[in-house]
Amino acid sequence: MLRPIVEPSNKCKSLFICKSREMMTSWLACGYIAWLCQWRPGTFYIIQTAKEEKAAELVRYIRILHENQEPWLKERHPAKGTNTTFNWENDSRVLAVPSGEHQVRMFHPFGYLMDEAAFLPEAQQCYDAVFSVAKQVIAVSTAQPGWFADVCAR
Repeated sequence: MLRPIVEPSNKCKSLFICKSREMMTSWLACGYIAWLCQWRPGTFYIIQTAKEEKAAELVRYIRILHENQEPWLKERHPAKGTNTTFNWENDSRVLAVPSGEHQVRMFHPFGYLMDEAAFLPEAQQCYDAVFSVAKQVIAVSTAQPGWFADVCAR
């Protein structure tokens, strides 16, 4: 289950993951994003959920992971943030945004995480807006009929 996130295929630009709430898939995706930003300078990742508060919660997961690293790692990769952003001194950053295709249209991120994509208003439009500019798109969600389920069923 972990392999598609931590070792994404170079042949596949987007990854859709059906989950249940107990699987901690959002945590895993945030761990991958934190690792990528920490070790790859200049990486910009957007996290989008239905509400800004939930997106900020995912940025908090990244902050928690950074704060609980060994001291030598924190010294090697200093970082700080606000509720909706987390920035490393290596010019990597994570930005949390609420739903809406116009929230992502103005950015050119390396990667994009859509959490609870089946419940995200305008999910397909958000995906379409970011797919052409991002190198990597990860969409995770619990089950719900609609666009996300249709993509997963292909």
